[in-house]
Amino acid sequence: MFREAGLKRPPRTMKEYTEYAIKLTKRDTQGNPIVSGWSLRLTGGGQGIAEKFWINLHQWGGALLKQTADGKWTTDFVNDAGIKTLQQYVDLVHKYKTVTPEMKADAEAFELGLTAMFIRESWVIGDIAKKSPNLEYATAYLPRGTITLPVNLYVYTKDKQKSELAWEFAKLVVEPKYQLWLAENIGWLPNRQDVDYSTLISKIPQFKAFLEIPKGYVLFSLPPIAPIEEILTKTAERLVKAYNDKNLVDNPQGIKKVLEEIDNEIKSILAREGLLSSK
Repeated sequence: MFREAGLKRPPRTMKEYTEYAIKLTKRDTQGNPIVSGWSLRLTGGGQGIAEKFWINLHQWGGALLKQTADGKWTTDFVNDAGIKTLQQYVDLVHKYKTVTPEMKADAEAFELGLTAMFIRESWVIGDIAKKSPNLEYATAYLPRGTITLPVNLYVYTKDKQKSELAWEFAKLVVEPKYQLWLAENIGWLPNRQDVDYSTLISKIPQFKAFLEIPKGYVLFSLPPIAPIEEILTKTAERLVKAYNDKNLVDNPQGIKKVLEEIDNEIKSILAREGLLSSK
């Protein structure tokens, strides 16, 4: 798809993401998109919608939540970064019409050849190997950085023998050879930094953008606070409504109002939990 569109490298800025999405979109005779240039998370699981928005927001320099010096939390998106992020979604859906909420999306669309680009975790590499092994594709770094979430193995049992076996299993899966096995066969990234991944990358080059992090690449994680799922779910509800509002095209004031409403709701949740920063 990139070759057909005359594109020789991945997008390096968020502006280029929009430009590429326009060039990569394939349309029917009525001009409606049948292959999206860039598959955005517009529907589906609530928390995931907000997480994907946050990843895009991160590229523009904003954050849904950020920790302050007092150890509490505030927001950072009712600003230029937030406006540009939400405007990009609205523009791609309603102004440039490169994607619609009704189209197949995400990994399924990518594996079926119904989208040219999307942002997702490494598990898709393993999924593609199983479901679409002949798909020709590559991975690339995001413009600024990405989200990182460690995998945790939890064990709860009153049976001492089972508890000991579960702990042995937990230790086993983080041994280097099994970390490599999990990545190659499942697609999830290893939790260790002290393992040589060169053989894996040589065999499956799509892992390079996940395992060889460039200098200056900015990583962030979801805050370890009790109401994080509530915050993400309620944010997602408002975002879905905004994504479907064509009146937000070329309407920065309308975009800002949506962001202010999300901001107020998040801060009310933080305040209720005693987590809202006064700084």
